[in-house]
Amino acid sequence: VPKGSWIRYTVSMRFPALVPALLAATAVGASWQGAISFKPKEGDKVSSKVVADLDLNGVTAHITSDLLTETKKVTESDVEQVTQLKDLKIELDGQPNDAQATDLKVTYGAKLEPKSVEGGIDGSDPAQWLIVQCFVPPIGKEIKDGMQYTVEVPEVKDKVPAYTYDGAYLGTDTLDGKATRKFKGVFKVKGADALSGEQLVWVRDDGVVAKLTCKFKSMDVPVAGRKADGTISVVAKNGGSE
Repeated sequence: VPKGSWIRYTVSMRFPALVPALLAATAVGASWQGAISFKPKEGDKVSSKVVADLDLNGVTAHITSDLLTETKKVTESDVEQVTQLKDLKIELDGQPNDAQATDLKVTYGAKLEPKSVEGGIDGSDPAQWLIVQCFVPPIGKEIKDGMQYTVEVPEVKDKVPAYTYDGAYLGTDTLDGKATRKFKGVFKVKGADALSGEQLVWVRDDGVVAKLTCKFKSMDVPVAGRKADGTISVVAKNGGSE
């Protein structure tokens, strides 16, 4: 594959943007005291590393990037964040390819459900990448063993499709020698043969999401006219917060 031709190589497609893994996966909150506040504060900055592997009907893609997310605005109804993609690398069938990206701009709603996203890899549609990396937390609920919850994310026309997110608290766990709270999330976009997947999320006692992994199926790639299955992981670097 000639360097710089990764878009043409995949039937002239442009991958959906690497979504702000940092956004959903690094929303920080107060310490664990009863019902947890997962909302970040204005000015918060979090660093992480994202790694994704996709199978596009036989074409394999390996994507990595360092991420730096800053919370720009927090209100009762919205959270606005901007994520910088640094040292972005894409390999197709093992061959390196150049890629350009712009900052990701994301807005979340009152339940930290995604409302809009723009930016990322030039010309791409980041909405479904946002979903696979978006931990939708149990806002306002007491975190206790066996708890389950469901969030119905509404469609925002031309921005985010409607989907269901079923979450569960799995208890305490140790990650890299540090205590964390572990969650599971299962999501399904409305419609037949639509995007679906399962996440595991490790959240530290200070509210920082230390790690998120996701295995997904049927991610739409509209420009290529095909769907992709894959995995993605987001890991906070050096504790996450800057």
